[in-house]
Amino acid sequence: VLGTNGSTLAVNAGYVVNDGNNGGNYSVTTTTAQGTITPAPLTITANNRTKTYGQTVTFTGSEFASSGLVAGETIGAVTLSSTGAAPTAGVAGSPYVIAASNATGGTFLPSNYAIAYVNGQLTVLPASLTVTANNASKTYDGQAFSGGNGVTFSGFVNGETSTVLAGTVTYGGTAQGAVNAGNYTIAPSGLSSPNYTIAFVNGTLSIVPKALTAAIIGTPSKVYNGTTGVTLTPANFSLTGLVGGESIVITQTAGTYNSKNVSQATTVTATLAPANFAAGSGTLLSNYALPTTASGAGVITPAMLTYVANPATITTNVKTLPTFTGTVTGFVPGETAANATTGTLRWTTPITKFSPPGQYPINGSGLTANFGNYTFQQAPGNATALTIQPCNTKKCP
Repeated sequence: VLGTNGSTLAVNAGYVVNDGNNGGNYSVTTTTAQGTITPAPLTITANNRTKTYGQTVTFTGSEFASSGLVAGETIGAVTLSSTGAAPTAGVAGSPYVIAASNATGGTFLPSNYAIAYVNGQLTVLPASLTVTANNASKTYDGQAFSGGNGVTFSGFVNGETSTVLAGTVTYGGTAQGAVNAGNYTIAPSGLSSPNYTIAFVNGTLSIVPKALTAAIIGTPSKVYNGTTGVTLTPANFSLTGLVGGESIVITQTAGTYNSKNVSQATTVTATLAPANFAAGSGTLLSNYALPTTASGAGVITPAMLTYVANPATITTNVKTLPTFTGTVTGFVPGETAANATTGTLRWTTPITKFSPPGQYPINGSGLTANFGNYTFQQAPGNATALTIQPCNTKKCP
């Protein structure tokens, strides 16, 4: 007869032996003895667990293993606890004890067992933290870059900030000492923490070419020729914005006036291409944003037209002067007195009827150049173009 664990039972024993021949030869006496059922050994072991720093571990009571249950009996739940379950439990204290106790439920009866609880371990792994170097930018200034532009963090848990990290951010990469325009890496490092696995991500330094401004100086000039073109030299250009003692020469030779006419031409403009710039010693064109135009004051001076009188001869005492003629020379191609001047061409002389024999001027006049494109002069021969001869015959006037 079975009883509860640890109970004492009375056990009655008796029998009669009868072989068919001696049944009446014996009398049987029964006796009573005491028996004990001892608890079975049962081991309950908490399962090992792993978590990442910042996570909270919640036990359901099922995270255990058992050894020693009999007759298919089961355990419903075990109380489990660990100081490492809190999100703030750090890697440095790992592994933490997972304590098991108070097995209940299921089909087993705890009093039938001598229960031994075995602790488990809770291992805390570092959380992932990303430290990214902030991008930086500057305009080319001829100075070497050093350091960085700070960092950005991603992955802190438990409301933590960079104050939990050891060390100081340092910067490396190709950005250190970079001078010329271009893109360079900013490599952060120098931080550590037992609770974080830190991934450092590079940033970018952009050194931007410095913008230059070009101007036309020296007031380029030409004589009117009916076109807007003008020839330039390096001395006609200035550049503003060069760093230190660096030098660049503009080699463009062609410019354009805003008008072909003398009275309207006030500005010269040049279109610039990269090929029009020549860098001096120690200067890199790539460090500059080169200008594409340059402009400045310019002038066009009038061209010279010449009144050329046709020679004429008269005698003294002439009563009526002949009609003098001549031409105007010096017009640019495609222009004539008809389309480039206004007024009426006249030829005159200062002589009178009393002028003695000799040579006298015939001068042209009466024309005005459109837009001031021309000025006028007398041909040298005009001063003696008229000859007065003495009249020594009866036929003289």
